[in-house]
Amino acid sequence: MIFVRYIEESLDKEKKPIDWAMWFFSIAGPLSTLPQILQIFIEKKAEGVSILSWVLYLIISLSAIAYAIVHRQMVILVSNIVWSLTYLVVIIGAVIYG
Repeated sequence: MIFVRYIEESLDKEKKPIDWAMWFFSIAGPLSTLPQILQIFIEKKAEGVSILSWVLYLIISLSAIAYAIVHRQMVILVSNIVWSLTYLVVIIGAVIYG
């Protein structure tokens, strides 16, 4: 599978501190969306949530995924997959409770 090969190739390279930082932020960054997600699903309302904005964020993230695949940029790929998932959750919540 292509994804597994990308992971193997990224693990073969010698990592620098900035590489480890980017891996950390590629996962930690999307956690910044958790307050929005929790607000939507706990309060069961999505007032003030712009579905259009979140859909545009998702489109941008999907284009970054395509770029990452073409250029074999694993950090960008993983980061944008996680971001895309959070965007999808917000969009789904906004559609359900909006």
